[in-house]
Amino acid sequence: MSRATLAALALFALGLGGSSWVSDRVLDRFPNSADEHVYRFQAETLAKGRLWNPPPQPPRFFSFRHIAERDGKWVGRFPPGWPGLLATAEAVHVPAWLVSPLLGALSLGLLFLLARRLHGPGVALVTTAGVLGSAFFVFNAASYFSHVPTLLFCLLFHLFGLRHLERGAVAPAVLAGLAIGCAFLIRPFTAVLVSAPLAVAFLATVPWRQYGRGLWFVAGALPGVLLYLHYNAAITGDALLPVTVWADPREGIGFIGGHTLARGLRFTALHLRDLALWASPAVLGLIGPALWIAARRRDVRTLVAGAVFVLVVVGHVFYRVFGGNQYGPRFYLEAYPFAVLAVAAIAFGREAGAPPRAWRGLFAAGLAFGLVALPLHAGREGRVVEERMDVFRLVEREQLRRAIVLLASGTGVLRPMPIRDLTRNDVDLVNDVLYGQDLGPQPAQGLAAAFPDRRLYRYTRAPGEVEGRLRAVRPLRGARAAPLLDVAELTQLPDALGILGGRR
Repeated sequence: MSRATLAALALFALGLGGSSWVSDRVLDRFPNSADEHVYRFQAETLAKGRLWNPPPQPPRFFSFRHIAERDGKWVGRFPPGWPGLLATAEAVHVPAWLVSPLLGALSLGLLFLLARRLHGPGVALVTTAGVLGSAFFVFNAASYFSHVPTLLFCLLFHLFGLRHLERGAVAPAVLAGLAIGCAFLIRPFTAVLVSAPLAVAFLATVPWRQYGRGLWFVAGALPGVLLYLHYNAAITGDALLPVTVWADPREGIGFIGGHTLARGLRFTALHLRDLALWASPAVLGLIGPALWIAARRRDVRTLVAGAVFVLVVVGHVFYRVFGGNQYGPRFYLEAYPFAVLAVAAIAFGREAGAPPRAWRGLFAAGLAFGLVALPLHAGREGRVVEERMDVFRLVEREQLRRAIVLLASGTGVLRPMPIRDLTRNDVDLVNDVLYGQDLGPQPAQGLAAAFPDRRLYRYTRAPGEVEGRLRAVRPLRGARAAPLLDVAELTQLPDALGILGGRR
């Protein structure tokens, strides 16, 4: 076994261990955004053999951001690819929190193979280390976001696509198409952007009489695309109406829903700033010159890698969503390894001249910056998660059972989490403790009637304070609301008083 292979295996182990540790110890296995919870919600739905769930009753209490309650359906609005992978993993007893670290480690291995095929083992090691040595990759690989599985399939697409361009064989083209079809089933827009540069390279390098070979790519991608369209049709009634747009008409690509070019460019500037802080400022600064040198050398392989990054950045100018809670500019995650590959190819490749030789110090400095920043990000994100989980920790500490917690406040001070990001429930509303919005005393009576076997509590948190309070809710008698009592006070009173269960 060569030294390069041993080093790659070591990087694979470091990637798996680092992301697993961050997921477990820093992020506390917590879906730290609304998107992440929705992916798990959809995975649970699919695991039960359903595409959607009946909407909760009474309505509005259990509403959650990105989960639609429409046309008799209660369903997450994201494509089914990533939830399907999570459901499959849990079916074979792989815990959900470990799935992304595993896929992240596999992505590092594929990145190494791709870079070695393109530029040799030296560039492959530098590229893999450059990606791994950033909080940007490690934290996203520790999360429940869908970017790492999309990256995995995008790397497979480029790896098999390159093999087809080299040999013209059918199997690699079909496998490349299958990979990008899977990526499309997870993040359609990203799949289109990442695959476009290789498609252009195919058209530029293959004789036009052999363009028919592209049909093998199409044949491989077709199952993923058809499954995506079938999923849309089953839920929205229209294969061409994505569930995400059906759930939120403001969604889409282009200057719609109040999105403007100025807004998109402002988002892009913020994303690039965050990329420098979460990854490597050196890679960000060198990607432009690297593309210029590659163009002068007519180095198609490096141009394709760099173009992936540029196209993803430019493409997201037209996307109206900034990204919400994220670990760096997560929409760029699938493209960043290609940027590192392009820069490493110029700085460390066989044809590196005098100017690129000077880049090696900058590249190393950028890697060192990323490694130093990683524990700083870990410390802050750990505090954010701890603050956001306040209501769930209170419930655990008070050992509530058969309860509904009404959220009158959000959680968190460093990065507040609003109420509609905290109403986290199972798809059948059978968990021991349910979380709902506090809609006032009178609606709470209807909720108590719908769940007569559960006790109602209210969570409140004063502005600027990290820790909130749980209080039991006494039912209304007539038109007046009874006072609230602390959980601690309730545990000191006999159950016969009739206030613990919300009993009359």
